[in-house]
Amino acid sequence: MKTVRKAISDSANQLPLYRRLNKLRMRLKVKKIRKYYNGISEEDLWLPTKPGWRQFRFFVWDDRQGRVVVRVIKDNMKDKATLLGWLRKLAPLHVYYTTSAWLNPQGIGPDPYGRKGRKKFKDKGWSFKMKTYHNCFLWQELYFDVDYCNADYNEGAKTLGMLADQLPIVDSTLTPSMCISPRDELTIVFSGGKGFHLIDREWRMSRVIENLDGEAQEYMKLRYGRPEEKQDVEKELKTNLVDAVRKAGVLIDYDVTPDPRRIIRLPGTGHGKTLRVCKIISWDDLDYDDDGNIIGYSPDEPVG
Repeated sequence: MKTVRKAISDSANQLPLYRRLNKLRMRLKVKKIRKYYNGISEEDLWLPTKPGWRQFRFFVWDDRQGRVVVRVIKDNMKDKATLLGWLRKLAPLHVYYTTSAWLNPQGIGPDPYGRKGRKKFKDKGWSFKMKTYHNCFLWQELYFDVDYCNADYNEGAKTLGMLADQLPIVDSTLTPSMCISPRDELTIVFSGGKGFHLIDREWRMSRVIENLDGEAQEYMKLRYGRPEEKQDVEKELKTNLVDAVRKAGVLIDYDVTPDPRRIIRLPGTGHGKTLRVCKIISWDDLDYDDDGNIIGYSPDEPVG
């Protein structure tokens, strides 16, 4: 059905009338989002830990081309003032940031140690000798994307609760422990669409390694100290964690958590499809039944 819907959409995109109507629709969205960004202050925005080491990508409507284009912001997003300036200038439909921190965030390249890494560097016209420059991974927190086949945000909220309930149990079954922070210390983000993100902002691979004993600790320290293995070590452990979540029957996007090159929506920015704001919420903001079970979420109205 997804293939059929995409084929219908692609066919419609070829019709001149549809393209004109789509331009008008997108111009209205941009107008509403621009009004939102012009009306907020720095206090309404949020930035991840060490934002200067993150890459920020703006999905911007290009009226001349009649399509959304992705723009990597070639600026050090060191503070909210810088972010707000770019938001007001470009009025992006969607804003994402890298879940990982990088020494050279604006110049992240293909994974040189991944499949066809050397060829991908060649295709970009980059010397493979510069692989470390374009691939200096620093760290990644722990991210869960609860946005997989949700019918609506109420279903997403229920799945969010299931995930939070299972994490202590899942963590206790793993060797080594993933050192996941307590439930009340996790950051909850409503995406503005149908999903949620659950983030452990304090999670670090170093904590996991320090929790190991003897030879295992020395072995993991050695591996994690090698640039070509650093990302793989995190991938392996986080893949084990995601597999345990899957076995617990919690349906999330299993690819996001272990992937160091993932991007995720930035709180405080607009969602270009729904025109709702992606925002940080608390457990108290969710809806509960009389037995204390999460049954849904009541989002704010769209902007504009």
